[in-house]
Amino acid sequence: VNSETDFVASNAIFKEFATDVAMQIAANPTVVCVSADDVPADVQDKARALEMGKEDLAGKPDDVKAKIVEGRLKKHFTEMALLGQKWLKDEDMTVEDVLKARIAKLGENLVIRRFTRLTLGEGLEKRDADFAAGVEAELAKYRADPNAAPATDSEAPEEEAPKADAPKAEAPREEPGAAAAAPAAPAVSAADVKALRMRSGAGILDSKKALAETGGGMEKALEWVEK
Repeated sequence: VNSETDFVASNAIFKEFATDVAMQIAANPTVVCVSADDVPADVQDKARALEMGKEDLAGKPDDVKAKIVEGRLKKHFTEMALLGQKWLKDEDMTVEDVLKARIAKLGENLVIRRFTRLTLGEGLEKRDADFAAGVEAELAKYRADPNAAPATDSEAPEEEAPKADAPKAEAPREEPGAAAAAPAAPAVSAADVKALRMRSGAGILDSKKALAETGGGMEKALEWVEK
């Protein structure tokens, strides 16, 4: 949040407003830009093409379709923009309304220039995948050589002879192999989740689920989120 002078920047009203804006952004994960005009052109074009191809518009004249689509996109892009959000402390006002009120109160122009969201836990998906892979590798070693596992019975030496026959009972060990043969769910990277969020405005969980449900395909995931 920028002010024109340092005098206003040190004012308690300005500081409180800046803090409230930060809380507003943190509480609205769908917010990805300051105003609807800041939505990237390529994101707008893809969203427009997606809306134009929806079944409920099939058979309608092009000019009618265009008006319906623009109305939907205006609402969608406004939901993605910070200035169009309802103010947390007063839902009868938007962030833009509160910004104008603060400008009038301080007598100086204020501008919400930009913001960066830091999401707790974002980017850890790969670490979890690596940990799971490490566990699977250790299990694979045990399946390949069951005798490598530490013995649980250290009483009489003569009991070691029957242990040599243990590899004969291999039928039960085929079950983990059969389960492993099932197709694994595609890994969803943090980069893909972030890209989908930027393009669709969806939250982290919805974006991750959409990518998982559609096999990691960005376009299909976009369609899934829009449904």
